[in-house]
Amino acid sequence: MASRQAIGFIAPSLAGEFMTGVMEGILQSLRKHQYDLIAVQGAPQHLINNQLAKQHIKAWIVIIDPTGLNELATNMPAVVISAPNAGERFPLVMPDNNQSARAMVEHLIEHGHSKIAFVGNFNNSDMRDRYTVYCDVLNEHSITPNPAWVVDVGDYTEGRTEHAFYPLIANGLNFSAVVAANDQQAVGVMMALETKGYRVPHDMAVVGFDDATIAQHANPPLTTVRQQPQLLGSIAADTVIELIAGKPVSNAPIYVPTIPIWRQSCGCKDVYTGIKTSTVAPKQQHWADQLAQRMQQVIYYPVPIDPNLSLNESNQGIRSLIQALQAKVEAQNVEVDYLAAWYAIITVSSKSDTLSVLYQVFATAANQQLAQIDLPADQINGFLATAHTSLLHTVLELQRNEITGLDRLLAANHELSMLLVSNQKQQTGKLAWMQRLPVSIACLALWDEQKPGFLRLASIYSKDGSSTIKAGSHCHGSEFPPAEFLEQARQLNSSGYVACVPIVTASHDWGILAFGHADVQKTIADINSLYIWASILGSSLEHEALESTLDAEREVLRGAVDREHALSKTILELGCPLIPLLPGVLLIPLIGSINTERAQQITETVLNGINEQQASRVLLDITGVSMVDTHVASSLMQIARAAMLLGAKVALVGVRPDIAQSIVSLGINLNTLVTYPNLRTAIQQMAMV
Repeated sequence: MASRQAIGFIAPSLAGEFMTGVMEGILQSLRKHQYDLIAVQGAPQHLINNQLAKQHIKAWIVIIDPTGLNELATNMPAVVISAPNAGERFPLVMPDNNQSARAMVEHLIEHGHSKIAFVGNFNNSDMRDRYTVYCDVLNEHSITPNPAWVVDVGDYTEGRTEHAFYPLIANGLNFSAVVAANDQQAVGVMMALETKGYRVPHDMAVVGFDDATIAQHANPPLTTVRQQPQLLGSIAADTVIELIAGKPVSNAPIYVPTIPIWRQSCGCKDVYTGIKTSTVAPKQQHWADQLAQRMQQVIYYPVPIDPNLSLNESNQGIRSLIQALQAKVEAQNVEVDYLAAWYAIITVSSKSDTLSVLYQVFATAANQQLAQIDLPADQINGFLATAHTSLLHTVLELQRNEITGLDRLLAANHELSMLLVSNQKQQTGKLAWMQRLPVSIACLALWDEQKPGFLRLASIYSKDGSSTIKAGSHCHGSEFPPAEFLEQARQLNSSGYVACVPIVTASHDWGILAFGHADVQKTIADINSLYIWASILGSSLEHEALESTLDAEREVLRGAVDREHALSKTILELGCPLIPLLPGVLLIPLIGSINTERAQQITETVLNGINEQQASRVLLDITGVSMVDTHVASSLMQIARAAMLLGAKVALVGVRPDIAQSIVSLGINLNTLVTYPNLRTAIQQMAMV
């Protein structure tokens, strides 16, 4: 089996559009250098003790949280993304927070806003940087930042931000604009404003950061900063490859450019993407090569484009569109799959405004070239209509696929949830529910408490059933994922991509869920859902463990109950012995408390004994009775009266001073009973008689 080393990627969460973009960029670089990628959710400190994947990893890339990286990467290279607190030892790659955040705040000031709030997650260094810039820009414009208008959400999501923002607007609007540190938080602010009846941007201007998909579809569309997570990832991967090769790497941070995108949420009337195109190729270059360069600039902006880029070196989708235009110009009959062409472009950039600019560039060039050959206007319009319609069709098809995918994910979620609430033990751990997911291979490994440091491969899933890994076998944490699993991932895709999501609940670290797919982008896109299922799986494992514990406790309790019943029976048998003391005299020693059931037993024993032994006297020895109350006294009187009906007299033996005081204080009348302080006295008195 071929052995190949991997680059490890550690992130607090593998979910989210930004993080998946970073991983796509890392994969693009590693693919060229024949390295696998093992992505792990968590922080470096979590891997120090369990040594997860240590034997496979050649170097680390860590994003946001570098806690423990110094110890984890003691003798190996590492690069950090958006983690300036990692120290000078590790090269740092960061988005350009300064210029872009500055542009956002200054843009709001240009719109006339001076009372501007800030919303962010101050646990994140990038967001702290954006807050610092926010304060600097306000101060530069003689505007004092108001701490009362700053919200530290402590989270990145819309829902948390919405609830955190309500207190600021509970008594009306004291400010007119909000700078949010990411798009999810900006949308959360907009949700809170809408709930309270305020309109964006009429009552409140809102800007975000990242240009996530949610920004385009917000109502109104969100003004934001377009980050380039793929570029962050690819630069980090290129840097770590250079470190592995022993090449010198600068300690200066590498800043990745960002782009302000003006949309309607800030008060702008028109959308401005900031995308600039220009022909950087030599003038003598063919128009098709020049057009390829301009279109390439649009989808990769602001990444510089090689001035010598030719049509044949451009994106496959761009190449197909331009070749279709060339065929039209040269009056050739060439079949072009427009849907495939646009799909190849959308896989690079799915931003609606980017696609709009791209189509405008293509349409402008098409009009120019087709007009030169005197093609009738209706034919030009027909050609462009075909290209434009196919673009819309591709976008709608992708959206339809997303909806279908959501239906599939919901079905899988339902199946797993039903297993969770059912009594089918060990079923969730068999990964059969993954059949509904776009996952080709998966492995559930649980930490073995009997073998510290080892994982038990509880379940192996392979969509085509080809996996040769045996469930139930063990693997040391440093060797997980197993080499066979990585090899299978490599056969599915040359990138050898595997994601590892910890199965952790509040009370226990259960193990790891590792998975991969032939379509790497598809796998990355579904990490959000798999992250949720990992949580459900953890809950299911905890549910099964709790059920097993309860079953064991039930067995213990059942045994205890059985023993108690046996003991009670023995006590009943021994608790009222009948002893013939003298001719015609019976002794019945009593021990413990006397309840209704016991009183009935004593009565039956006394009466049966009198009848069988023809006794005339019965001594009830209460020396061992702990307490005599009205209930016990009443029971004793009833026994005495029943004995008298059979011609026998009952005497009490063992009346202690404390019992005598209790009888007197309770006003109990035992005048009809003869009493003796102890058994010796009773025997002596009877002997005298």
